[in-house]
Amino acid sequence: MGTRINYLLLLVGNRGTGKTTTALQVAEKTGKAVIVINTDRHPAYADFDVVTVDELKKWKGKKCVVFVQDEDEVNQAADILNKYQANAVVIFEDAQKYINENISKPILRLIINHRMRNFDLLFMFHFLKHVPPKIACNYNILFLFKTTDGAVNLASKYGNWQSINARRDRINKHKDVHYCEVIRDNE
Repeated sequence: MGTRINYLLLLVGNRGTGKTTTALQVAEKTGKAVIVINTDRHPAYADFDVVTVDELKKWKGKKCVVFVQDEDEVNQAADILNKYQANAVVIFEDAQKYINENISKPILRLIINHRMRNFDLLFMFHFLKHVPPKIACNYNILFLFKTTDGAVNLASKYGNWQSINARRDRINKHKDVHYCEVIRDNE
C-alpha cells in the first residue's frame, strides 16, 4: 500500500528542467492512481489511458490523462474529481494554461478537500510569479528548478520568500539544467 501524505506540491521551472519526471517519481512512490490534467500530448504519458472529462466519473484504472481545452473543462474535471474520484495523485501539467490568478471555485474546492479525498495535488508552473496566490499560500512542498522569473519580489505571495529567493539564485547558477531543490512551506 502507498504512502498517504495528501500534499499540495508545486513544481516550478523552465521547460525541460525535469518537472514531469519528478512529478511521476513522486506519484509512483505513493502507490496511488495517477490522474493527469493536460492540454497537450506529453510523451511521458504515452502509456496512460486517455479519458474524457465525462469518462473520468467512472474511470477506475491506474493511470490516465484527461485532455482539457480551456478553464471550463478544467472546472468540470475538478468537480468530477471532488464528487467521483479519491485516492489518487492529480497532476496539473502546465497549469498556467488553464488556472489563472483568481482560481475558480471548483479548483479551490479541490484544494480545500484534497485531504478528505486522499488526493496529492501537483501543480506545475514555469514561473513562480504565475502561481496563483491561493495555491502559493497552501503548498506543502515546492520543487524549484531553474526559472527565468527575473528580479521579482514575491514576498506578498510566498510566506517564505527569502528562503525561496536565496535558493532560486543558487539553482539558476548551478551547471546542471535539471538541478532542483526541495523547499518546505515552513522553511
